[in-house]
Amino acid sequence: MSILCTIYLSYNAGHVVYSFRGYLNVPCVLFSVGIFVFIKYDLVKIM
Repeated sequence: MSILCTIYLSYNAGHVVYSFRGYLNVPCVLFSVGIFVFIKYDLVKIM
């Protein structure tokens, strides 16, 4: 996902876009929130 989005955004912008690189950027934050929400609701179902 990050490679394809970086290529797409960089091609349109004309320079390398770093929105999808690093641990504080879009994909990492979304994946972290997704894992947190999954674990939170999964533990609620178990208890």
